[in-house]
Amino acid sequence: MSQVKVYTGEETLAKWNQICGGFTSNTAAFAVIVEVYHAQMVVQMFRIDSRKLAEVTRIFHKETDSSPTKQALRESICYDWPEGEEHQQWITEASPQEIADWLASFHQAE
Repeated sequence: MSQVKVYTGEETLAKWNQICGGFTSNTAAFAVIVEVYHAQMVVQMFRIDSRKLAEVTRIFHKETDSSPTKQALRESICYDWPEGEEHQQWITEASPQEIADWLASFHQAE
């Protein structure tokens, strides 16, 4: 695990306290900032059409005992996969059934 030293200025910390409520330390503030940033990066890393995602979600719920939300499935599909552009091409070209089957392969293993 990498360690990063972060120096949060008082003004930045005050703004985050105002937006998110009180923090007991800069570490807590940084944890929230990282979570927000990571969530944005996940959404921006890869894209899936909303109609295709809706169909993937419908198939997934029909064929498995698991019922994650559409957003949770989007995060799995659009996660920071190491295949890069290859993964985006697969998302674009794969059928909703193929994507649902792929999701089921690791959601049911959990």
